[in-house]
Amino acid sequence: MSKATLKKELQNFDREQLVELILASYDSSKEAKDFYEFFINPDPNKLFEDKLNIVIKEMQRTRRGGYSKGRVSIIRNTIKTIAGYGVGAEMHADFILSCIRVMAGLEKYYYYSDTQKNAIGRLVDDYLNVCNSGGMLQKGIDEIDVLTRDEVLARSAVRSMIKLAANTALEKIAAKEATRKP
Repeated sequence: MSKATLKKELQNFDREQLVELILASYDSSKEAKDFYEFFINPDPNKLFEDKLNIVIKEMQRTRRGGYSKGRVSIIRNTIKTIAGYGVGAEMHADFILSCIRVMAGLEKYYYYSDTQKNAIGRLVDDYLNVCNSGGMLQKGIDEIDVLTRDEVLARSAVRSMIKLAANTALEKIAAKEATRKP
């Protein structure tokens, strides 16, 4: 069902029916429960910490030999959830940057698959795009620069990959901007 169809149907509900629907969704879905609790009592810092802990735990899942079993889909869904809570572009960007830091930092301790390594580059691209759309591109560039210079955080290969992903993302952003201008 599309969002427009849902909206059309909900407009036919009276107040009691809407309350019942919200309570039913609260009972049936952990995600809905979390969203309503955030909506009623918003605490962006707690939300940030809770969701970042999900990312950390996911990347620390291992199998024999120190290979990470972290699922990129879980990390991307967690980032999508943060954005869906309406926390704003700055917190959304900060969360993506924190995910990049976690993944880059843990790579020193665990073996990553190519998919996991490539995910770091895709997150860099996402981060710079969120920064650009939020009017914070220079801040994003500066943060990535700090990250790529931090020898304690990540191995040089990961830092180089992040720098390459950032350069590629910035080229794409510049190309988009150039096509928009007449």
